[in-house]
Amino acid sequence: MEIKKLNTFLGKENEFKNSIFLGGTCGVSTWREELASNLQFEENDVILVDPRVEDYIYERDSVLEEIAKDNCKAVVCGITNTVNTASIYSFVETSWLAAKGKNIIVYCNLSEFEDGPVKKSIKNSLSFFVLKGVKIVQTINELAKTIININKQKRPPKMVGEISAPPTLG
Repeated sequence: MEIKKLNTFLGKENEFKNSIFLGGTCGVSTWREELASNLQFEENDVILVDPRVEDYIYERDSVLEEIAKDNCKAVVCGITNTVNTASIYSFVETSWLAAKGKNIIVYCNLSEFEDGPVKKSIKNSLSFFVLKGVKIVQTINELAKTIININKQKRPPKMVGEISAPPTLG
């Protein structure tokens, strides 16, 4: 198992075909580190792509993110209840990727959220994702097992293609 920062793939985009992209909530969340710790003793060749980079340059890294999502084995969308995150964007992005037919895993531990309208909305969103064929997991252990299974699956390599993105609102 290896975790690599997104910008280490610059100029090596074909390596995304053997990776799992760890998208979703950033901010102060620690789920990526917990996942890496959970996978460290597995004998596998999982490459985890961490999109969080210290010197994020939108013009470069947003394009690299799209290439990664289009070419990796799966995209994990972590939805966590942390302060200063873009969780709403994560839901929009997950919907967009599901509509594109991507192999998506949503990691969302509902027990992190207080009962109320936000939690109800999250549950409804997760139900929608299930209807679109998205795998939902609620624990890091479950996420690790799912990633190991996906990594074992053989799939033909895909060429890095044209980047498509959700329409912008103007």
